[in-house]
Amino acid sequence: RLLGEGNFVQLRFGKSGIRVRNSKYLHAAFAKPAGTLTANQNQMNCRNLLLFFILLTGCRYLPCGITHDLDNANKNISQETLIGTYFPDQTTINTTPGYENKKSAKLTLNSDLTFNLSGFPQSTFDFEANFRNNHSETSALGTWSFSTKENRPLLQLQYIFEKPMEDYTSSYELYEKDGRLLILIGIGDPDECNYSRLIKSD
Repeated sequence: RLLGEGNFVQLRFGKSGIRVRNSKYLHAAFAKPAGTLTANQNQMNCRNLLLFFILLTGCRYLPCGITHDLDNANKNISQETLIGTYFPDQTTINTTPGYENKKSAKLTLNSDLTFNLSGFPQSTFDFEANFRNNHSETSALGTWSFSTKENRPLLQLQYIFEKPMEDYTSSYELYEKDGRLLILIGIGDPDECNYSRLIKSD
């Protein structure tokens, strides 16, 4: 959003906002009076502007490769297939903040469509806790359901947290690793590329 020369440009992507002050410098860099630019200069300005926005938007347009070693879940999986207990995989333990000592964290999907989780960092489910690097353990109960969207299987969890965390509902994509189901949970700002990868126990 351009608020006039000398003010700022504001871009918003999801929950994050980026503000660039001194819009007059952007104006000077990318705008000149009509008729004064050659074709090459026009092309260069377009490239510069595109690069500028790509750099600002971070890994939203430069994927962080969190699924590079995963396969898409089989389209024919059923609700019964999901029943079981899931643990953070080794990639999560090695790379995701707050999971260094959380090998005991687990999510159990029960056959009666309830679930319980324990031992997870609070930052996994609370945006503000993640922002403050609050990795204290939390637990939750709730119900789960299975659905598909555009032929992609999804797991939906309706959380009931311990206070003071607020209850909410969220959906997660399903993958497979070495033939085992894996739930991919995004953490905090998507631009930071932090995920909890929960793999089903044998």
